[in-house]
Amino acid sequence: MSKYSITILYSVITAIALAILVMSIGWYLPIFTVVLIPTIIMHILAGVKAYQKQPEFNGWIILSAFAMLGFVWFRPDTDAHGGYTGYSSLMYHLGLNETQHTVPYAYALELALVLLLAQIFAIRSSCCVNQVR
Repeated sequence: MSKYSITILYSVITAIALAILVMSIGWYLPIFTVVLIPTIIMHILAGVKAYQKQPEFNGWIILSAFAMLGFVWFRPDTDAHGGYTGYSSLMYHLGLNETQHTVPYAYALELALVLLLAQIFAIRSSCCVNQVR
């Protein structure tokens, strides 16, 4: 793929993930922000570096973008009315659910944490490859 198509794909996936994250703000989000804010900053910096040093980082940066999207998609949260995930919040805001409050998938927290770790490792691999050599 070309440099511009990778950059557009990375930017669109990241923007969608951040939009879903903003749609599903609940009581658990402050707990996740301890790791999430540095991860988002590293993700954006890795995207800039991948744009400058194409094509050796294409796979890692796209993997990082999809892992971020998966994290916000499956991240469980709750408020005064009940539990929900990023998916149910997105469907509610798109008008496809009557309420965003659904029973989260049984292993949604574990899956979200695994995807967050995958994103961190993908960012690390895309940022630090030249430093190791």
